[in-house]
Amino acid sequence: MTWKDFGSRFAFVLTALAAMVCFCFVPATLHAQGATGNIRGTVADASGAAIADASVTITDVAKGATRTATTSANGAFEVTFVPPGTYNLGVSKSGFKTFTQNGIVVQADATYLVSAKLEVGTMSETVEVSATPVQIDKTTMQLGGEVAGTALTNFPLLNRNWLGLQQTLSGVVASSDRFGTYATNGSRSQSNDFTINGMDALDLPLNTPEGGGADPLNADAIQEVKVVDSSANPEYGRNSGATENVVMKTGTNDWHGSAYDYYRSTGFNARSYFQPKTTPYHQHQFGGTFGGPVIHNKLFFLFGYQGVKQLVGGSANTTVFSSAERGGDWSSSVGDLAGSNVSPFPLYGDAASTCPAGGAMCPAGTPYSSLFSTGVIPTQDFNPISAALMNKYVPLPNNVAEGTYAFSNNTNLRADQYLGTLDYHLGSSDTADFFFFVQPQNSAVGLPFDGATLPGFPETDHENFYRYTLRETHIINPRMVNQFLVGWQRFHYQAVNPVNNIQPSAAGFTGITPQFPGSADLPSISLTGFFDI
Repeated sequence: MTWKDFGSRFAFVLTALAAMVCFCFVPATLHAQGATGNIRGTVADASGAAIADASVTITDVAKGATRTATTSANGAFEVTFVPPGTYNLGVSKSGFKTFTQNGIVVQADATYLVSAKLEVGTMSETVEVSATPVQIDKTTMQLGGEVAGTALTNFPLLNRNWLGLQQTLSGVVASSDRFGTYATNGSRSQSNDFTINGMDALDLPLNTPEGGGADPLNADAIQEVKVVDSSANPEYGRNSGATENVVMKTGTNDWHGSAYDYYRSTGFNARSYFQPKTTPYHQHQFGGTFGGPVIHNKLFFLFGYQGVKQLVGGSANTTVFSSAERGGDWSSSVGDLAGSNVSPFPLYGDAASTCPAGGAMCPAGTPYSSLFSTGVIPTQDFNPISAALMNKYVPLPNNVAEGTYAFSNNTNLRADQYLGTLDYHLGSSDTADFFFFVQPQNSAVGLPFDGATLPGFPETDHENFYRYTLRETHIINPRMVNQFLVGWQRFHYQAVNPVNNIQPSAAGFTGITPQFPGSADLPSISLTGFFDI
């Protein structure tokens, strides 16, 4: 890259960031952007008359952070971009008793409504009410459901894969294909959208949750999952299916953590009716979370780890050559040798061949029925490369009656997941938070994804997921808030890497130059009705 190219790209990035900042300025009446919620309400006196210029303060119970607002001329107020959690609300105005409402639970992409009634008195006097545990959101037309963190960890989930819980919501069914986990309202399973803390978290080519599979996002580190499945607000116009918003847990003023260890083994599994014995299966899934304050009421952290060790047994059964066929005797299964097919190049005929006598080769185009009328192929016709490959990679049948070779095809997987959040309350007008997710995942497979149906060609798959999100919320004034959100993610996937690096030239092939010598293997050879190597 030249300095000119670098300068033009740098200018483009600065322009894009400037545009992002400009468009992040939103009036307080817009809906929260997925990972946050709102608290909206009115303040009136005992007669129902609106009270203007009343001071409204919300306090995060877990972190001690506060946000303030002032009622308008009609007594209305709204606090936007509120991180999900439990809050206490206080309203004060000179000449009236202080009103407090405790235990307000703010959910992602939802608005909590408050109706405060102030009584005449002094501000030192307090009127306290308890928040409604469950409240219907009357501020939006969109429909969906919410799964809290306790449900994610308390349900008996297979592999702790919490994505399947979305099937408990109305209009959501299990996926009918290999993409995704569920489908919504008749849409395809690849029509859903997924965000983590407000940032897209998709495998872009497949439009499925990135970093899923055998090691989904650590459920102990999730605060809540909100699914918007119909009548979505304008910010959810990307896909035709549901939008799933995942909100991660954060640290608080109290130290807290969790630990888990789940083990599955072959001994716990039942044998299939058609299996002589149970297929080997071992899985060890373990991890936990830990979080707390770095600076009381100011800076908090949470760290999570999840590890998976898995062995999945498999079996394969492939037709191979019998001892007689390996020596050229195909008299018991003549097939094309008795047909009308002709040889593509000169070959020696068998003892009864009608070709010219004296051991001469029959010319190309000779029918196989004339070359091998007895069903026996002379060993002189064996290609030396083919014979060497057969002797090295093609075993004799261990099920002689069926002419097949049965063997185990196991897959070993190891995944390590690291994630964390960092929250910093810079002041009464500024908050910032950072989220990271890193997951290296390695698999060793006995048979490759494509190319071989016999053992001897194992592969390794390396998957690395990276995701970073930085968000800053600035209160410009009681009616204007700016939220800046930037994220970066990468899915680095190195698949179908042969364990045994074999150069084609080592097997006798010529004219084949691998593009990546470090990942070279034999060319794919397929025998119809038999095997692939």
